[in-house]
Amino acid sequence: MQQSHIKKMHIPAQFAKQHIQENKKEGTLRYSNRSWPVTLSRYTGEIRVFFSSGWPAFARETHLCVGNACVFELIDREDNVFEVSIFSNGGKGRICID
Repeated sequence: MQQSHIKKMHIPAQFAKQHIQENKKEGTLRYSNRSWPVTLSRYTGEIRVFFSSGWPAFARETHLCVGNACVFELIDREDNVFEVSIFSNGGKGRICID
Protein backbone atom coordinates (compact mmCIF):
# COMPACT_ATOMS: atom_id res chain seq x y z
CA MET A 1 0.00 0.00 0.00
CA GLN A 2 1.16 3.47 -0.86
CA GLN A 3 -0.40 6.74 0.27
CA SER A 4 -1.77 7.23 -3.27
CA HIS A 5 -3.89 4.08 -2.81
CA ILE A 6 -6.15 5.71 -0.23
CA LYS A 7 -8.76 6.88 -2.76
CA LYS A 8 -8.35 4.26 -5.47
CA MET A 9 -6.46 1.06 -6.18
CA HIS A 10 -5.28 0.27 -9.70
CA ILE A 11 -5.56 -3.21 -11.17
CA PRO A 12 -2.63 -4.17 -13.42
CA ALA A 13 -3.57 -3.48 -17.06
CA GLN A 14 -2.58 -6.93 -18.35
CA PHE A 15 -4.68 -8.64 -15.65
CA ALA A 16 -7.65 -6.38 -16.38
CA LYS A 17 -7.37 -7.04 -20.11
CA GLN A 18 -7.35 -10.81 -19.62
CA HIS A 19 -9.81 -11.23 -16.76
CA ILE A 20 -12.22 -8.30 -16.38
CA GLN A 21 -14.97 -7.86 -18.92
CA GLU A 22 -15.19 -4.32 -20.29
CA ASN A 23 -18.93 -4.04 -19.65
CA LYS A 24 -18.56 -4.90 -15.94
CA LYS A 25 -18.65 -1.83 -13.73
CA GLU A 26 -19.06 -3.41 -10.29
CA GLY A 27 -17.20 -5.88 -8.16
CA THR A 28 -16.92 -7.17 -4.62
CA LEU A 29 -13.97 -7.33 -2.25
CA ARG A 30 -14.12 -10.06 0.39
CA TYR A 31 -11.97 -10.09 3.49
CA SER A 32 -12.39 -11.86 6.81
CA ASN A 33 -15.99 -12.99 6.24
CA ARG A 34 -17.11 -9.50 5.12
CA SER A 35 -17.84 -8.04 1.71
CA TRP A 36 -17.58 -4.54 0.22
CA PRO A 37 -19.10 -3.50 -3.10
CA VAL A 38 -16.70 -1.52 -5.29
CA THR A 39 -16.97 0.31 -8.58
CA LEU A 40 -14.60 -0.77 -11.33
CA SER A 41 -13.68 2.44 -13.12
CA ARG A 42 -11.72 2.85 -16.34
CA TYR A 43 -9.80 5.71 -17.83
CA THR A 44 -11.44 6.78 -21.09
CA GLY A 45 -10.02 4.83 -24.02
CA GLU A 46 -7.66 2.79 -21.87
CA ILE A 47 -7.48 -0.76 -20.57
CA ARG A 48 -6.47 0.35 -17.06
CA VAL A 49 -9.03 -0.39 -14.36
CA PHE A 50 -9.15 0.70 -10.74
CA PHE A 51 -11.33 0.20 -7.69
CA SER A 52 -12.95 3.56 -6.95
CA SER A 53 -16.25 3.94 -5.05
CA GLY A 54 -16.26 1.48 -2.19
CA TRP A 55 -12.47 1.18 -2.05
CA PRO A 56 -11.98 3.92 0.58
CA ALA A 57 -14.51 2.22 2.88
CA PHE A 58 -12.75 -1.13 2.41
CA ALA A 59 -9.36 0.43 3.17
CA ARG A 60 -10.66 2.24 6.25
CA GLU A 61 -12.69 -0.65 7.67
CA THR A 62 -9.88 -3.19 7.22
CA HIS A 63 -7.41 -0.75 8.83
CA LEU A 64 -5.02 -0.75 5.89
CA CYS A 65 -1.75 1.03 6.47
CA VAL A 66 0.91 2.33 4.12
CA GLY A 67 3.39 -0.51 3.75
CA ASN A 68 0.82 -3.31 3.96
CA ALA A 69 0.78 -5.75 1.06
CA CYS A 70 -2.58 -6.74 -0.44
CA VAL A 71 -3.14 -9.80 -2.59
CA PHE A 72 -6.31 -9.85 -4.70
CA GLU A 73 -7.50 -13.26 -5.91
CA LEU A 74 -10.25 -13.19 -8.51
CA ILE A 75 -12.56 -15.98 -7.30
CA ASP A 76 -15.61 -15.21 -9.45
CA ARG A 77 -14.89 -13.79 -12.89
CA GLU A 78 -18.56 -13.38 -13.82
CA ASP A 79 -19.32 -11.10 -10.86
CA ASN A 80 -15.78 -9.74 -10.29
CA VAL A 81 -15.44 -11.05 -6.75
CA PHE A 82 -11.96 -10.72 -5.25
CA GLU A 83 -10.77 -12.47 -2.10
CA VAL A 84 -8.30 -10.13 -0.42
CA SER A 85 -5.37 -11.11 1.79
CA ILE A 86 -3.62 -8.37 3.76
CA PHE A 87 -0.07 -8.71 5.04
CA SER A 88 1.30 -6.29 7.63
CA ASN A 89 4.58 -4.44 7.31
CA GLY A 90 5.34 -5.24 10.94
CA GLY A 91 4.32 -1.80 12.19
CA LYS A 92 7.35 0.05 10.83
CA GLY A 93 6.49 3.63 9.89
CA ARG A 94 2.76 2.99 10.10
CA ILE A 95 0.56 5.51 8.37
CA CYS A 96 -2.93 4.13 8.66
CA ILE A 97 -5.94 5.08 6.60
CA ASP A 98 -8.39 5.06 9.46
